[in-house]
Amino acid sequence: MHRLSVIILLTILTGLITMEARSQDFIRIDSATYAQYLAGDWKTLVRDGKEALRQGVDYYYLRMRLGIAQYELKNFRAATTHFIRALEFSADDPPAGEYLYYCHINTGQRDRAEMYRNNFKGKLAVQLPPERIKFVKSISGEYLYSSTFNDNYVDAAQETFADYTSGYQSLTRDFHNASLALSHSLSPGITLSHAYTWLGKTSFMYLHDGIDVSVYDGLKVNQNQYYLSPSISTPTGLTIMPSVHILGISYQVISSGGNGFGPWNDVGLNTRRTNAVVGGLRLTQAVGPLNITAGGNYSNLNDAEQVLLRGGLTWFPTGNLDLYFGCFMNAQFRNNGISSSANMIPEYLIGAGIGSKVWVEVFGSHGDMFNYTEGN
Repeated sequence: MHRLSVIILLTILTGLITMEARSQDFIRIDSATYAQYLAGDWKTLVRDGKEALRQGVDYYYLRMRLGIAQYELKNFRAATTHFIRALEFSADDPPAGEYLYYCHINTGQRDRAEMYRNNFKGKLAVQLPPERIKFVKSISGEYLYSSTFNDNYVDAAQETFADYTSGYQSLTRDFHNASLALSHSLSPGITLSHAYTWLGKTSFMYLHDGIDVSVYDGLKVNQNQYYLSPSISTPTGLTIMPSVHILGISYQVISSGGNGFGPWNDVGLNTRRTNAVVGGLRLTQAVGPLNITAGGNYSNLNDAEQVLLRGGLTWFPTGNLDLYFGCFMNAQFRNNGISSSANMIPEYLIGAGIGSKVWVEVFGSHGDMFNYTEGN
């Protein structure tokens, strides 16, 4: 009985000593980080604050000081983590909510920012009222015309290609590419984008069947495409983007009514039409300094079916948009009813801010890209 009493007493004393030590640690950490906050010593505050968290010290004011320090250092991604934790200690805290809103704005996550803004209350709601939902969020158009300078080849085709005994030569004459895109805001965090694109191309063809020569100037290709993609963002940083492309294509081909012997004396033009679809899904989750991407798509372009699976990371080492790196891997599986194949296609991305509102991105990929559907 005496032994049991001694053990209980020692346990109580140990607990009291531990509590006293933690209390002293708390006072020391709180005093130090508060002084660093007042002095604007952000780097030291971040260092000591991280050490405090490793020691198990975690409370509202420490998270706010760490968040503000990272915000002042422009590490908005790290600041986001601390402000979210501060809101867990105090759910309706206006300063944490406001800082969190601007963290998302400064990391290009505007949809996520608007969801937080929509829940502001009190003075903050007056200062930053919910953004009025505009059905048409943006509208843009584009037109491109290209013409090749090959009239000298076309006008003198017989002389230019006289040395060819058989075969054909095709030259692009010009093409038009026009598009119209619309983006709609349906609610905070939900955006609908769609676009229509038309491509018209004219070509010249010189055909020598071994005996006779046929010249065609004005072979036409017309492609119409409609694209639809909603984007759904969540407060946790997950973005869901399904998409669908519908293509309708008409093109002229040279055909022969001959019997396979002698000249193609019945050579003529036929118009063919084909349709195709590309549908896919992309998921992106923001986690600290990373964006984790996964997804895939299906297409039936050029009389072949393709399934593409995609995954990768985008890293923001400074916690903002001043510098970022991306690496993705795509696995493409093809089947045309006769044969099948599988290809791995890596992609790389480097982005950097060169001004307050100007960014430069370098994007590259390599591999067998036949019928390859890039990105989303």
